[in-house]
Amino acid sequence: GNGNRDILEGLRWVKANIAAFGGDPDKITAFGQSAGGTHLVDVIASPYTKGLLAGAVIQSPSAVAQWRDAAQAEEAAKLVCDAIGCEPTREAMLKIPNESLAAFGSLAGRLAKNAAWARSTNGNIALFKAYVGDDFMPVRPVDAIAAGACEGLAVISGSTRSEWRHYIVPNGLIAKVNEAAVKALCVNAGLSADLPEAYRRAGRGSTPGDIFAQIQSDIIFRMPCVRLMESLRRGGATVWAYSFDWESPVEGKSGVPIGAAHSNDVPFVFDNLDAPRSLKSNGADAPRSLAYAMHSSWVEFAKTQKAHWPEFEFRTRRALSFTRTPSLVSDPWAFERLANPAR
Repeated sequence: GNGNRDILEGLRWVKANIAAFGGDPDKITAFGQSAGGTHLVDVIASPYTKGLLAGAVIQSPSAVAQWRDAAQAEEAAKLVCDAIGCEPTREAMLKIPNESLAAFGSLAGRLAKNAAWARSTNGNIALFKAYVGDDFMPVRPVDAIAAGACEGLAVISGSTRSEWRHYIVPNGLIAKVNEAAVKALCVNAGLSADLPEAYRRAGRGSTPGDIFAQIQSDIIFRMPCVRLMESLRRGGATVWAYSFDWESPVEGKSGVPIGAAHSNDVPFVFDNLDAPRSLKSNGADAPRSLAYAMHSSWVEFAKTQKAHWPEFEFRTRRALSFTRTPSLVSDPWAFERLANPAR
């Protein structure tokens, strides 16, 4: 919650001071990816943000990840504090030296395998989220947005085709996933045990690892992003959808390519394909034409709050597919949004 308030204060400062730097206070656009995108969803939905932004670019948000109430948030805070060895109070946490915070890493690993925690969080096992119920976030962000909290806002939003491959391909874990693990993922998240077979029949993977990656991608990132775009449209915002579909050939430890994984799109947005992390995830031959296409689209949107492809709407659900040659597609999430919708 306080992290989101920090973002709000930053936006207020920009609104008050941007003119001194040659900017237009009525054309401020905020960008966020992954956790940044998730927090930006919280921020644009808040009643305190009305009028501060003209546009937002929200990439790969876990848009329905918020804690349901203060009690659930306090449970998560106690887990973190127990792991690092302090009382669950602000004063106690401020006294913890930075090097002691590393103990959190092992907690995250344990919770990822904890069935009860998965059930409690609907499969979205991350710890650091804002909670619903205070004055900053009185109702769930996607519901506030659908009710008009972002009316008039211009938004580009989308996700990568297989987000979770970022987490299990480079380290080789994708090859160790078996059918039992895929079934457990679904059952622990409150989904049907038959869902993996439905994914297989729909062409969403052939190996257990591929199907696991795709289902987890949809639980945490892709379907929440679709839910966000639907809410934006219903609530009077203008939204342009995209799907990052270029498949990186870079292989992980098991010899499996990473594909269109989480964060692989970021170097294309910044037209920074020579950065070390981009070379590691996208390779030396990543298409520069795609970087130009994404970078120029994002820059133009920041200037004008308009994208060059058709808006997202419910009849066709059009999105721009960013591949080597970007093209317009209709409802690229047709199977997933019906089989595994965001909750």
